[in-house]
Amino acid sequence: MESEPPRALNIRDVAREAGVSYQTVSRVLNGSDRIREKTREHVQSVIDRLGYRPNPVARALSTNRSRTIGVLTAHSALYGPATAITAIEFAARDAGYRLSIANLRSGEPESVRASIDDLLSHAVEAI
Repeated sequence: MESEPPRALNIRDVAREAGVSYQTVSRVLNGSDRIREKTREHVQSVIDRLGYRPNPVARALSTNRSRTIGVLTAHSALYGPATAITAIEFAARDAGYRLSIANLRSGEPESVRASIDDLLSHAVEAI
């Protein structure tokens, strides 16, 4: 008999374990300064102990922001473009964003349009 995989932890599980409200956990995760340091440390220790990781899909649904930047490129396997994409990714990650990369099949307008449409279908915030 197949068993169902365990469900992923959510913010309410962390709150229950920490003995705080889910709003308090949210404030800790978002770096709010409206939390006492002792509470922040306690909640963070529970987050670390449980191995909780925020779900980016759930966050995108609740904030209506994907925190994703689209990158349109050609020849990304070449040294120059690859180096540029790496630098863009590091900067994006430092700012709390991730990348969605679309490689052009050709320089034709139809290829560019298709790649842009693909990025937009993934709810990127900018290209």
